[in-house]
Amino acid sequence: MPPVTVHERAFITWLAIFPLVSIVGALLATFTSTWPGLLATALLTAIVVFLAVYFVVPQLTKLYLLVARRGRRAGDGIAPPPAPPAEPAA
Repeated sequence: MPPVTVHERAFITWLAIFPLVSIVGALLATFTSTWPGLLATALLTAIVVFLAVYFVVPQLTKLYLLVARRGRRAGDGIAPPPAPPAEPAA
């Protein structure tokens, strides 16, 4: 099985980061509302990066490879091209 391409890694990373930023940001909003913006952002990104790198992205990558491997075994769901028409007999 070939390794995950850079485009697939980028998508998997976004798939991890977007919900983490949304959820962790919402959870921290009341706690950090009086903090300077840069400090609140530093805490948010530290938590999100930690969770993404060590937990979420590895699990999503395993899931992606499992699904991709299953799809390749099934022929990628792509039908073979139709056979060319037979030549008429002369």
